[in-house]
Amino acid sequence: MNKQLKITVIICVLVVLATAGGLWWYDTKKKTGTPSKTDGTSTSGSETPTGTVSVFPLSKGSVCEEVRKLQAKMNGWMSYNYFTLTTKPSSQQLSTDAIFGKKTLEFVRIIFKTDVVTEANYQWLMAQNIDSIGKKPIWQIF
Repeated sequence: MNKQLKITVIICVLVVLATAGGLWWYDTKKKTGTPSKTDGTSTSGSETPTGTVSVFPLSKGSVCEEVRKLQAKMNGWMSYNYFTLTTKPSSQQLSTDAIFGKKTLEFVRIIFKTDVVTEANYQWLMAQNIDSIGKKPIWQIF
């Protein structure tokens, strides 16, 4: 091989390795990221700027569709992260009954480190690329 070809091959290998390393780092950071803790100053049933009534913050006793979606997403999050947790919940899965009860509160305390789920916390969890059984969608694997 001539010198020019060797240099080109080495540069291409370095670019591929740097890209793979960057993607690995980004994926690792996204998996271990947690939402920032918010003060939860909004009140349940408060009116939003658009005039609709907000169900946030969600807390023990809340019953709504957002709680059901939260429970399903927390099941996925817990399945995906269970073995890395220092504090494990009493059960690995929640029933998705739309009732924010004792077990939902336990999951919320582990995931969010607080007793209420603000809209920011909820949106962060919904944005995670984990389905309800804790696996990444197939297009995320490759």
